[in-house]
Amino acid sequence: MHRVAASCRCKLASKKFACTSPNGRFAEGVAAITGKPFYATEAIGRNPFAWPGTSDDDDVCVHVHFGMAGNSAVFKEDEPGTTPTARLRMDSSCGPVSHLSAATVQHGT
Repeated sequence: MHRVAASCRCKLASKKFACTSPNGRFAEGVAAITGKPFYATEAIGRNPFAWPGTSDDDDVCVHVHFGMAGNSAVFKEDEPGTTPTARLRMDSSCGPVSHLSAATVQHGT
């Protein structure tokens, strides 16, 4: 998990994303994080957390639990289609695209 958090920090930090929920199971979270820059990621035990926002009161915390078959991938080019389990797709329009498949993805302030 620490490797995933560090990789996301390097590839996604300070970028704003247009987000979608390909399987529809993270639609509320997508509405809360779209257009906000990712400023921090951290792993605590087996749980990665990401904070989109500007480190103020408008921030959102995204908690991910991968379960047994979750996956996080960042693509610079040649992005494949999303899988049926993809809960979150993030597109920066001029940079990386990220896909997230996980057992649980939650958001809150």
